[in-house]
Amino acid sequence: MKLFKALKHHIEKTRRPPKWQWFDVWVLGGAIIGLGIAFGVFCLVQLVLFRNGAVLLNIHRVAKDIKPSDILTMTATALGGVAIGGVAVMQLRKHKYEEYQAKLDEGTKTGERLSKAIEHLGLSKEENLHTRLGAIYEFKNLAEDSPRNKENIVEILTAFIKSYQHGAEKNVPQDIRAAARVLSPMVKELIEDTARRVENATKKSAFRLRPPQCVFDATEALSGFAVMGKDRWENEFLVWEKFKADWLDLDDILLKGADLFMAHLQGVQLSRAHLEGVWLNGAQLEGVWFTAAHLEGANLGSARLEGASLGGAYLEGTILGGAYLQGAELRRISVDDMTTFDEAHIDDNTRFSPGMRMKYFGVEEPEHGD
Repeated sequence: MKLFKALKHHIEKTRRPPKWQWFDVWVLGGAIIGLGIAFGVFCLVQLVLFRNGAVLLNIHRVAKDIKPSDILTMTATALGGVAIGGVAVMQLRKHKYEEYQAKLDEGTKTGERLSKAIEHLGLSKEENLHTRLGAIYEFKNLAEDSPRNKENIVEILTAFIKSYQHGAEKNVPQDIRAAARVLSPMVKELIEDTARRVENATKKSAFRLRPPQCVFDATEALSGFAVMGKDRWENEFLVWEKFKADWLDLDDILLKGADLFMAHLQGVQLSRAHLEGVWLNGAQLEGVWFTAAHLEGANLGSARLEGASLGGAYLEGTILGGAYLQGAELRRISVDDMTTFDEAHIDDNTRFSPGMRMKYFGVEEPEHGD
């Protein structure tokens, strides 16, 4: 299994000692021992020269008060310091080794837990249902205990869900449903973790990051659970409360039927994204790129869309009532009789295709000089 081989390689990598594991220990130890030896040699030289009637470093000024026994005492003290320094270095080295060994043991245990969970998840017989469910919730615990393995776990659960050839039906097997419930919050966390990396950037518009590929594979799998409700697509596995992912590159992402009520997505790139039936009511969407995005049946009511680009977007049946569209780009959008702009807010900088401003707002298109 390719995923298992990749996971095994990742675990083995975490077991290798860092290239500079002991570098700081040897530098510190070498400095202590070197200084001690240098001082000891200096004292011995002084003793020899003292006996021959010569001294160094202006010691002749106080030579009459120095006895050979004093120099021997200083030499013994210096060598004692070297010994103490050596013991300290060995203790520090031991402490470093114990720290590394603890991490190694933890990585080994994590690897064993992952391997066992993968093995149990692969059991396909009906009587193994509870074993597979246990493996799924073990993945949840592993993601919490070892965040560095979260991407690998997302890949495994995504592959497991995709192995089920589901359609838009509600009778989804229990283990597949459990995997989707565990997977969804992990994907949300990976996206938000990426967003936090650009949160304090000074030029966010030039610093959009793209989440790892496993995020897009996972959202594609989760979008497959969208079902047509009374008047729009719904997806019980994509309900992301307080979703915040400003200034990211999410082009081509699939979030069909997702509930992103009041989400914060300022400046996000969502070109060609599949957001059919998505609930973005009241969301912060200033400066978002929805170019050629699929928003059929989506609810963007009261959303903040100032400066957003919806050029070429598919807005059939989309609700834009009360949305803030000042400065937004709405040329070449695809609409139908179910598309609504009731009480939406526009200004002279809102761009429509010819005739649309008059059709939906009853006013003439202003002259922009372009």
